Amino acid sequence: MALASRCWLLCCLALAACAQLAPRPDPSKATEPVATTLSTLPAPEVVKPPPAPRPRRPKPEPELSQWQQIVAARRFTDCTYDPSIERWAKLLAGSPPRFQADLQRMQPYLDWVWREVRALGMPSEIAFLPLVESGYRQVYGSYGSPGGWWQLMPATAQTYGMSVNRGNDQRVDPVVATRAALKLSAENAKRFNNDWLLTIFAYNVGGQRVQRALQAYGLVSGNIEHVSELRLPGVTQEHLHRLIAWGCILADP
Repeated sequence: MALASRCWLLCCLALAACAQLAPRPDPSKATEPVATTLSTLPAPEVVKPPPAPRPRRPKPEPELSQWQQIVAARRFTDCTYDPSIERWAKLLAGSPPRFQADLQRMQPYLDWVWREVRALGMPSEIAFLPLVESGYRQVYGSYGSPGGWWQLMPATAQTYGMSVNRGNDQRVDPVVATRAALKLSAENAKRFNNDWLLTIFAYNVGGQRVQRALQAYGLVSGNIEHVSELRLPGVTQEHLHRLIAWGCILADP
């Protein structure tokens, strides 16, 4: 009994000591409860959409070489237009030394001639016309015969202001003769409604002769289905076929 009373007393003393050690709240430091409102809540994170893909720039078309431009600018080269065109193509290309010689003579001047032709809106076959006329040779003609690259007759050359005499024959001047020949071709093209087959005929045999052939056929200015039906010299028809043959060969040498 004494032992039980002693234990009970010790417990009471321990509890009293713990009560004295426990800190009491300081009323001066009391904090007010924080009111929770929508304004104090963190803003929701805005999810930005992914950036739109940039449009792909189209790849630039490769620039055409000078030769590709010339080939693309042909307008009346039809290799099946007449059977003699294939015959002329085989004949012209059948002798490699002669063929190469013609190309070598043309090469230094083709760029300039083509630019002159293009500036007038003409088909590129016109730049091959000196191959048919002279092989791009500076042929010195007599006073009564054709001369130069373009084989202009003296009277025709003088019509376009060129000097033709023993001391000065401008038909062998590449710049003067080329511009005169192109002016003549442009006038013929206008006369025959830009029918370039008739224009080439007129260059060879004269515009008046072609006009009479059209009138005999019942036409006025062109638009004939097949120009071989016109009553013109065979050499004039062959002149056209040779030019077309050059266009076929040079497009696919």
